[in-house]
Amino acid sequence: ATLLEPFKGYAVKVAEDTTLSIPPVQAVPVSKPSLARQKQNDIGWHIQISAESANARDRFNYVGARDMATSGVDLFDYPEPLPIGDFISLYLLSETSSEKFSTDYRQPGSGQYVFEFEITSNIGDQIEITFQPEQLPEIYDWMVVSEDMGVYYPQNNIQLSDAHMHYKMFVGTREYISAVKSNFTQLPVAYHLEQNYPNPFNPSTTIQFSLPEAALVTINLYNILGQRVNSLLQGVRKEAGVYQIEWDGKNDRGQPVSSGIYFLHLNTKAYSQYKKMILSR
Repeated sequence: ATLLEPFKGYAVKVAEDTTLSIPPVQAVPVSKPSLARQKQNDIGWHIQISAESANARDRFNYVGARDMATSGVDLFDYPEPLPIGDFISLYLLSETSSEKFSTDYRQPGSGQYVFEFEITSNIGDQIEITFQPEQLPEIYDWMVVSEDMGVYYPQNNIQLSDAHMHYKMFVGTREYISAVKSNFTQLPVAYHLEQNYPNPFNPSTTIQFSLPEAALVTINLYNILGQRVNSLLQGVRKEAGVYQIEWDGKNDRGQPVSSGIYFLHLNTKAYSQYKKMILSR
């Protein structure tokens, strides 16, 4: 930044206690509108992305398009302020820079936009991410996905407990969003434990379960006598999503168990479900 603009904040990173001296420079009259005025007049569309956790907030993050913007990093892409103390930080990522940004504006008219953003916090409480589109073209739609979990989220908000998550936002024509959506599963609206497959099985089987919210998950396996033979998950925190794990037909000591009927038990604070499995060697 070479010009301090009214009502905007600036972060300066220094290695030690430093006194900053900013000398005033007399403005030179110009006939054309100032850069700040040009930026105000250049109105396109954007989506505001806000994050809150406990008393911490990071509200002023924007993705969008405007006439004067470019596909790379430009004067519309503001750096993300450095976090201080107890914080929550939502920032945008650029393909052409390693810096973190609070805004990412592109050239209008593409019909296909992909924005990447991450969120991190040191607070430990639940995080809520909300979205507010403004002046989005009528032919456009948008969606947010987690490629790691293979799900897309509802448009109103995302609730998570993980201190660091990565997302992609797709914006564009309805046909484009529909095509992207076909590659992902909708975020579950209820808890569910699927029947394992294959069943009967030998030597391994796949277990799939769905979580509509973040939860501590325990998955135990029992024999016909009710004795626990293995624990696949024990109080592991999982974000909302669809998960798959595999049982290799062995007990908790790594020894193959005998053929027979076994019971799979998934348990969270809000949900408990059993499934019967048959191991046939």
